Amino acid sequence: MPVFGRQADQDALNQLLSAGSAALLGPPGIGKTTLARSIVNSVWVDLEGVEAADVLQTRLARALDSPTDEAPALRHALTTVAVVVLDGAEGCLPHIEALADSVFANSTVLVTAQRRPQWPAATMELGPLDPTAGAKLLRTAVGSTRLAQTLNELELVALSEALDGVPLALELAATRLRIHSPRAVRDQTLNALHDARRPQRQHLLHAVAAAVQTVSDQARELLTIAALLPGGFRTTVLAAAAGGAVDSALLELLDASLVHPLGTSPPTFRVLAPIREVARPSADSEVIHRTHRNLAVYALPRAENAMDDLEERGQAQPDLANLLPLLQALLGSKDAETRLRAAIVLGRREHHTGPLQATVARDQALANTGPAELRVKWGLLVAAATFHLSQLDAGDAVLTRIVALAPADDPLVSGMVAIGLSTHGDHSAAVALIDATTATTDHPRPWFQAGTIHFHAHDLPSAKAAFQRARDLGGAFVQARATYGLCAALRDMGASADELSRALAGIEVDAFPWLSPRFLSVKGVCQADQGDIEAAQTSLARSAEQLFALGDHDDAHTVALVGHSLDFVKGTVPQAVFEPPAHPAGQRVALLTAAWRGVALAARGEHSDALAIGVPAVHSLLQLADPWADELAATLATALGPARAEQAESLLADLPQGPLVAMARACLDGVPVVPQARTEQRIVAALAVRHTARIRVAKDGRAFTAADGQRVDISRRRVLRRVLGVLAIADGALTVGQLCERVWPGERLVDGSGTRRVHVAISSLRGLGLRGAIVTKTLADGETAWQLVADRRSLSEL
Repeated sequence: MPVFGRQADQDALNQLLSAGSAALLGPPGIGKTTLARSIVNSVWVDLEGVEAADVLQTRLARALDSPTDEAPALRHALTTVAVVVLDGAEGCLPHIEALADSVFANSTVLVTAQRRPQWPAATMELGPLDPTAGAKLLRTAVGSTRLAQTLNELELVALSEALDGVPLALELAATRLRIHSPRAVRDQTLNALHDARRPQRQHLLHAVAAAVQTVSDQARELLTIAALLPGGFRTTVLAAAAGGAVDSALLELLDASLVHPLGTSPPTFRVLAPIREVARPSADSEVIHRTHRNLAVYALPRAENAMDDLEERGQAQPDLANLLPLLQALLGSKDAETRLRAAIVLGRREHHTGPLQATVARDQALANTGPAELRVKWGLLVAAATFHLSQLDAGDAVLTRIVALAPADDPLVSGMVAIGLSTHGDHSAAVALIDATTATTDHPRPWFQAGTIHFHAHDLPSAKAAFQRARDLGGAFVQARATYGLCAALRDMGASADELSRALAGIEVDAFPWLSPRFLSVKGVCQADQGDIEAAQTSLARSAEQLFALGDHDDAHTVALVGHSLDFVKGTVPQAVFEPPAHPAGQRVALLTAAWRGVALAARGEHSDALAIGVPAVHSLLQLADPWADELAATLATALGPARAEQAESLLADLPQGPLVAMARACLDGVPVVPQARTEQRIVAALAVRHTARIRVAKDGRAFTAADGQRVDISRRRVLRRVLGVLAIADGALTVGQLCERVWPGERLVDGSGTRRVHVAISSLRGLGLRGAIVTKTLADGETAWQLVADRRSLSEL
């Protein structure tokens, strides 16, 4: 329909959009879609009934003619569009908000919805038409010019007032004007609505109900079936749901404006929300059951085959996105087998795209009925999701359920039980069970689980072998997941960036949104290992951005923390770790964030706060046997360094020996820490350097500031003052003889007394706060020498 009486609204909306993105709000039928369609140079995306993030991105990619639905491609496609209209966005507002930074950051977006989204900030409430504009709409909507000319203007205005100027209600009432006068339509159909205090929505629903009564019984039944379909639908889907030809009845519904064409190719239609609200309650149980049965026959085999093709060959089927809303509808079927089959396909898809919380939430709504084999398949998906989300109690409950249903020797169930044990930190039991399982099966999934379990148990050679075996046995999806795990194992075994690049070669991840950002994070870490910190941070930021868009907030936060930690290598302290999270995070991420905050605080010299925040978090991670625990403990110990040597030593006490622990101990012992190729070693080396950078020494040796910022006056300790003063002006390292000659000139030192004096003085200075500032070196002839590497500035200049 044309826009009537909306010139002021159009001007206001255009003004809003000239300043940036906006949201157009209003009740059902108020004309949001019609007004949005009037925007010049806009791309319109129909989101009615869309609830899944991947369907949202697929619709957006289709509207923009984007080659893929990945965030970078969508962001690029949007650069050629003046305004993109996201219409009917009720069901997917959280997903739109999640894409705000990754896709829509530099674009002008108009969201139409009934409720106010968190983004964008600018909003506009669309109100009803004034009675005169409503009368004009009624006259036009009649569809017959000759009839429209005979209608009484005052009666049309009165009818418009009775319907509160709701455009959809007026359009629906216009169908009855073909056979009744405006007064008759108002008096006969809307007699109960004369009370102006009635809610506007009731006027609309009564008008919808009146319009429904004007069509045939066959058309009403088809409308009921169409109302059960989510979002837009094609004629083929409607015919499948109805179990027969629908052309005649569909044309009747179109003529009555009860079904609205979306103007797409192939033709797609939808039932607007208020019409659906009226039509659905009229469906009896037999119609609903028959519709679900017909949809199951149509959608389930197609969706299952599409998922098989995707997982085995990495080939995404174009119809899969269109089938997913139908599967959502089938979750309401009375047939338990239908519900489970639909849930399994949706769960498999969510394991590719990331929103695993949806899988867990769906499990609570599914009755524990249906074929045991399907219940086990569904339970395995739910258990994997709960353990990935660290919902351990929920995962244990699901495991208990499926163990009771599955054969005792089912390798898939045994593998999932082993994952549960590993998640709880019982690595020895997990390893024993998964090794026994893989010894009797060639199914790729237990082998992939074996790689994961051995990796978390720090048995890297076994993890590498298991991941390689999973790659050999599995289809495209398992190969991609196993490659990701293999790269993690290879890197921890000391593999070079070139070796990791070779491991990644030939693996396609574009069809699996869940994996694509994870491979990008591997690329970022490789870039950091090679010393390209800027490129690494860019890759890691993009990875986190994509993970946030997928709703996988915990992994996104983890990747973001890795990127932030590279600031230490650049010589700065990451401020981002102090910012409150923009997205919700789980317990593990909260602990990781607290640990990195502790490192940052210690790097800034705020040791008390670092001890209060970082140390408890690291201890909790150690108790949980988290894979990052040892690394973070060594990193925090280095950050605390000589200024809090006792607490740093405590963190290192029970850690297994390794490169990071050795570097941390060297820092505490005052030995220079040499940067290594590995990213985590670069970070530790950079933190060790910061201790020296904070130490200031007066050139006369009378005083210094220690790493903790405390001023130490040694002017009354003559020997220490003279030794420090000599070191402060020396250009290089000094041996015992050189120190004795300059500290005690002309004095005869016998029986090694000079050596003892120098060693005592050096030890005392280090104990007072110069540990790390006075380094010990071994010269070419094997003689020991000492050098001051701190900043030599007069204290008065500090």
